[in-house]
Amino acid sequence: MAIGKLKNKRFNVRCARGRFGYSNQQQPNTTLLNSGEKRFMELMNASYQGIIVHSFDWKPLFVNKAYAGTLGYLPQDILNWQSIQLLYPYDEILRLKGYLNSRVNKFSKQIAPSVYEVQVKHKQGHPVILQHTVSVTSWEGYPAALISATDVTEKYMSRQALALSEERFRDFAESASDWCWEADEHFRFTFMSDSFERIAGVPKSAIIGKTRREFFDKNLPTNYKLSPSEQTEWDKHINDLKNHLPFSHFEYNWFGRNGELLVLSASGKPVFDEAGEFRGYRGTARNITDEKMLSEKLSFQASHDELTGLLNRRYFDEALNKAIEEAQESKSEHVLVYLDLDRFKIVNDTCGHGAGDALLQQLSHIFSSIFSKRDVLARLGGDEFAVIMRNCTVNQSMRTTQQLHQKIDDFRFVWNGRSFTIGISAGVAIIDQSSDNASRLLQNVDAACYMAKELGRNKTHIFSENDDDLSRRQSEMQWAARITDVLPNDDFTLFVQPIVPMSGAQGVFYELLLRMNDGENFILPTVFLSAAERYDLSMNIDYWVLRKALFWLGSNPKLL
Repeated sequence: MAIGKLKNKRFNVRCARGRFGYSNQQQPNTTLLNSGEKRFMELMNASYQGIIVHSFDWKPLFVNKAYAGTLGYLPQDILNWQSIQLLYPYDEILRLKGYLNSRVNKFSKQIAPSVYEVQVKHKQGHPVILQHTVSVTSWEGYPAALISATDVTEKYMSRQALALSEERFRDFAESASDWCWEADEHFRFTFMSDSFERIAGVPKSAIIGKTRREFFDKNLPTNYKLSPSEQTEWDKHINDLKNHLPFSHFEYNWFGRNGELLVLSASGKPVFDEAGEFRGYRGTARNITDEKMLSEKLSFQASHDELTGLLNRRYFDEALNKAIEEAQESKSEHVLVYLDLDRFKIVNDTCGHGAGDALLQQLSHIFSSIFSKRDVLARLGGDEFAVIMRNCTVNQSMRTTQQLHQKIDDFRFVWNGRSFTIGISAGVAIIDQSSDNASRLLQNVDAACYMAKELGRNKTHIFSENDDDLSRRQSEMQWAARITDVLPNDDFTLFVQPIVPMSGAQGVFYELLLRMNDGENFILPTVFLSAAERYDLSMNIDYWVLRKALFWLGSNPKLL
């Protein structure tokens, strides 16, 4: 309960340590006065509102139980002090002294508020925040401050905690790699944290009041056009906004202060008031340009050859399987082309691997200029390349490879003043409904390529199941692979038979006969030796025979 001046037309009532004084000459009824004083004091002390009256030299004149109890004291404890002893810190004392001085001095330029908050020391030492409502009254003929006090410590601490939380949030927001934003119900930006300018390279004033798409369109270079996928993402984003849906990681391109391309990512959630009315959006955004570039680089490295920039073997194998599935499902036709360089080893051996790498890079540019962008061109490894010519006939592929041969014929590789000519041998196989195995297709096209080499190099040969030369070639390749497996496992067998002269001459000779053991039968050398000779395996077989023969002779010394 706030107590101000108590005025009556006939007299002024003044409290002074339990008695009343009078300011006019008319004397009131004493019995009535004592009764009023008692009632007044009881009312003041029974009030839940803290009340204190002090002089302008800080001497307490009256303290009720509520005020004293708020600070952990009895009223008489405080009446024995100066009120200033309750105050802290020092700047609080100066502030309140200034307020009191301005009330006493009518010429003071300082405006003294009638309501303010002050820190008062509790008996146990901790601060109590009181809200003082102050008025000036007359006390025994002198001006005094009449104060009603409300304990607002909890509210003050909550306000301080909120202010600290807001300050902490601002510090985090400004130092983070993200920035914060708010938009109204029309999706126009109403707030953008300061870090936006630092990260996006655009002043906040340029975007406040605009939607993201409005500023995006304004920010675009004149020659920039949205790709179909970008337009789809924008349409989805705008639809989410219209339906007041949350969104996350919406990516879009942005052009910074110096025209550099940035990739930004925004996330936001809708904001509704207590009545459930949509009020806008609140969210964060960040510059993900570096992350995007790193991701694209890693993705490129995972699917491309590091040296030539062409697709790598892993990606090519996946593309070949997809082409086979497509041919089977849609009855479409594609062509697989296998390319192998002629005379590449000469460059590598005479000029080193650096020259070989440079040659591969230059040839990759030539390949890319010949084959269509829709084709899948890859480096399989070493000097071997392959192409999936999509939706293409064999005749069309032959015309393309003929252009490639002509281009390579005209090409000269120069390294340290030396000039080299290179050739390309190509094998071709059809990918159609009958194709069911990527490995078999690669074997077929590889065999066709080697046949092109045997036919004079720098040529193209088409695989056919009815091609006798190819069938022989493939058979030899299979036997060569089998020989390679048999040698380490000792799956050859030597037979020994004596050679007896018919003329009766003295001496016995022995003949060693080689056979391959396939587990059930013995295979004659006439079946596999031609393959061994073609693939340079005959010397390995000779070493095996010699080693086994010497071991046999050592085990049978009587035959020597």
